[in-house]
Amino acid sequence: MEDLYKKLMAYGETDAYPFHMPGHKRKNMGDMNPYQIDITEIDGFDNMNDPNEIIRDLMERLGKLYGRKYAYLLVNGSTAGNLSSVFATTSQSDSVLVARDSHKSVYNATFLRQLHVDYLYPNMEGRPYAGPVKSEDVEAALCRNPEIKAVVITSPSYEGIVSPVDEIARVCHRYHAALIVDAAHGAHFGMHPELPGLPEEADLIVMSLHKTLPSFTSTGVVLWKEDGLVKREQLEEYLHIFQTSSPSYILMAGISRCVSFLETEGREYFQKYVDNMKGFYNACGNLKHLELLQEKGQDLSKVVIYAKPESTLDGKQLTGEMIMEFLRKEHHLELEMAQFNYALAMTSIMDEAEDLKRLELALKDLDARCQEMSTEGVSLKDLDALVSHIMKPKEKVMEIYEARALPSEEVALHDAENRVSAAMISLYPPGIPVVVPGERIDRETISYLEDAMKIGLTVNGLGNHGKNLKVC
Repeated sequence: MEDLYKKLMAYGETDAYPFHMPGHKRKNMGDMNPYQIDITEIDGFDNMNDPNEIIRDLMERLGKLYGRKYAYLLVNGSTAGNLSSVFATTSQSDSVLVARDSHKSVYNATFLRQLHVDYLYPNMEGRPYAGPVKSEDVEAALCRNPEIKAVVITSPSYEGIVSPVDEIARVCHRYHAALIVDAAHGAHFGMHPELPGLPEEADLIVMSLHKTLPSFTSTGVVLWKEDGLVKREQLEEYLHIFQTSSPSYILMAGISRCVSFLETEGREYFQKYVDNMKGFYNACGNLKHLELLQEKGQDLSKVVIYAKPESTLDGKQLTGEMIMEFLRKEHHLELEMAQFNYALAMTSIMDEAEDLKRLELALKDLDARCQEMSTEGVSLKDLDALVSHIMKPKEKVMEIYEARALPSEEVALHDAENRVSAAMISLYPPGIPVVVPGERIDRETISYLEDAMKIGLTVNGLGNHGKNLKVC
């Protein structure tokens, strides 16, 4: 059996390059012996769960970077931030409005809090992934259910799509609902004029520092709006519940190092990074079988590599998983994730011009090897239609917590049509549920999951190696 530590060390010595999180891209941020700084709350080093000294100072410096007075450290990832935020804005059995493309941690929060959930279904509008949440859709939902106490949206999305958060916040506040923004992928926002700005009106913003900045995995921050609808004491109470009572000083040291880096060198690095990314997109502008999807306002750090319809590789329809596998095997580049018809490369300020050049040459190599399927060729799946189905409203039979409380059984996936799911099924990454407990399973969803597994995507929540589904 392989040893994890030894395998990680060996992998670190290869020429494999990460176009995935964490944002430090495995580049040394300074000499650090983790064993030397792994301590507990001894004298002089403060306490994250009751900060009054050096950690309080770190929180204030972090808040200053984002224009907020209060910035709370996360060492259990954005998951802990999402759980804490939902609990801080609701009481047991309240109603919440949740964007359907939210991370599974948001759904877990509604389960634990036993909330009544209304959904916002994002607009696809020709994209192979969810588009932005619209303020008019939020207002319509709040009009239908004035009992909603909190609204949860994701902005930016995994693919860098940005919603009009401040506009949505103003709508929420007119209906006395707090707005929580899962901005896990937006910790770099506001750091350069050509990057999206950081919202000002949201009551709580949860960000993963490690996703897009040079910080260790599991580090993040919750930004609290001082004149918003959420009481600071409530947020702090739930952060203490959902985070460890023994926070890692290694992770907090990583946050400290990241903050110092941004304070002293951030402006220079971000300017160079933006210039390099512009050059990269320009260099990849004439691909024939691939397309780098970008629209106005979309975060340029997320490189969405789209397989154009009718494109094939070695006689097979080109999929996101094939793009990811080709770059891994042929060019030793590891991407963040793959979906049906696109793959995602994550970049950060730690990517240098030569790193982006490797990706550019790899994409051009793949593009040159692809072919267009002739009209006499084998019929290709409409991957865009397949993906858009998953964002269509599903029949909600009961709340998540109600479904999980009922007796359940496992049935073969192909026999699950019209049954009510007792499981949360998601493609990971990104961890956005395809089905949540309490929803009725339809034939299209079963086909979607079967096709996902057939092309090599990772589906979480099914039993018996993807063959069974737990139903009520």
